[in-house]
Amino acid sequence: MELRKRSNYTGGSPAHASAAEKDGNAEVVKGQEPDEDSSKTIWLERMVVACLFCGYFGREFCTLHLYTTSKLWQAESLVDDKGYSFMLGVGHVVGASAKIGFGVLAGSVLHGRTVFIVAALGAAALTLLFGIVSTPVEFFIVWLVMHVFIPGCWVGLVGVVAENVAAKRVGKTMAFLSLAYVGGDACVRTINGYLLKIDGFGWRGVFLFGGTVGVLFTLPAYLFIKAKAMPRADANQTDAKPRSKDAKQTAGNKQADTPAPRSRMEALKALLGNMAFLLLCLLSFMLRAVRSFFLSFTVPFLVDVSCRSANTSPSELATCLASTDANSKAVLGSVLFPLTGVLSTVLCGYLKDRMGARHRAWIPILFLSISFLSLAQLALLGASTPWPVALASLVACGFGLFGPYTLLAGAFAIDVGGEGGAATASALIDSAGTVGSISMVALKGSFGSDWVSIFSLLAAAVAFSVTVSMRLLMLDRSTHPKVSKAKTAGSHSS
Repeated sequence: MELRKRSNYTGGSPAHASAAEKDGNAEVVKGQEPDEDSSKTIWLERMVVACLFCGYFGREFCTLHLYTTSKLWQAESLVDDKGYSFMLGVGHVVGASAKIGFGVLAGSVLHGRTVFIVAALGAAALTLLFGIVSTPVEFFIVWLVMHVFIPGCWVGLVGVVAENVAAKRVGKTMAFLSLAYVGGDACVRTINGYLLKIDGFGWRGVFLFGGTVGVLFTLPAYLFIKAKAMPRADANQTDAKPRSKDAKQTAGNKQADTPAPRSRMEALKALLGNMAFLLLCLLSFMLRAVRSFFLSFTVPFLVDVSCRSANTSPSELATCLASTDANSKAVLGSVLFPLTGVLSTVLCGYLKDRMGARHRAWIPILFLSISFLSLAQLALLGASTPWPVALASLVACGFGLFGPYTLLAGAFAIDVGGEGGAATASALIDSAGTVGSISMVALKGSFGSDWVSIFSLLAAAVAFSVTVSMRLLMLDRSTHPKVSKAKTAGSHSS
């Protein structure tokens, strides 16, 4: 930001004029806000983001191990499938509750940095402990306590971004950080597969390795992210500064969608009274349910499609469904869903920074419409869908779903919460999604392998989400009215 000398000189000697100029310039410097586009500020932001990415990537080493080693763990712990499913379900419930608690702490009591580091180190320590204990009761207790810490990583991350990243770069920043768990998922699964091939390593070795990696990957955040938020020129500005005509509109409004409250209760009341926040929670419930279905049940669906596409006779169908070839083919095909989500996440983050608050809801409207069309295609044929069509539908659905979903508890949460309430908003929005995830798992059990009914339900959920996004668009247009050129010109001249 360019500094211009300001003179209070109205008469008198040149010496008086010079002194007045110095006093005026000193006043500008003293009251000057930091330049959010300076090279130093941008470099500091990038360092913070890199540390967050590293720490959250390490967090993935503490969340996926039981899913990749479940059969080995069950054989040693003597826990049956029902006990295993019960432990996972209770862990989800505990995680949803803990996320809200961390959100309140990060929004009003602790810095996002503190929440992020405590949660990451706690999850890593409990991952190490899980690889040491031996009885089913001990496994259950450690698993539940682990899920108290795991959700705090994302909540703390959102708090750090809100405290340290300029509002106009929040969209791309959150999109980049979301790649830590999208790419981390694939990376951890691959590494675990190779570790299990090592003689004597076993599932305990996987947990001990993952916990160690989690600790090491959290160290950069502890060492290089400052405990106090860096000064920012837009501390309360949450809507991205667009490069379109809306820049004139948002330049005069630097407040969050939810005004900064003075206490934790006021923060919750302000959010719960914000219609935009409630709509985001509803969207999170729907989209997390759809996303959880694909991440959990894509492989069984593709196995069914693969066997039926091969014109397998009814007598050979059961053998094909249990074959290694069909399952391997399905696993490789299922990778397309999250990989396409990487592109969607980056693109939506870019668009979020290009659009102001008045137009942000167009992102879920357009992207989710793509997901709806792909789900409608799958609902027509179910498991009888040809293999290439099934893969193309998965690609389209992943592209349309991941980007809007990652914006909800990330950039959109910062929009409605502001710097002080972003972590709380993110925790509540993500918790609503967790409830949707649990609901979808329960519904899938009642539908069994009736893929036509399942995809019809998913298509209806996405169609409803598009309708909710349209309501959000209408709300944004009324909350952030378009500023006329004449009014803007008058404000500039004054």
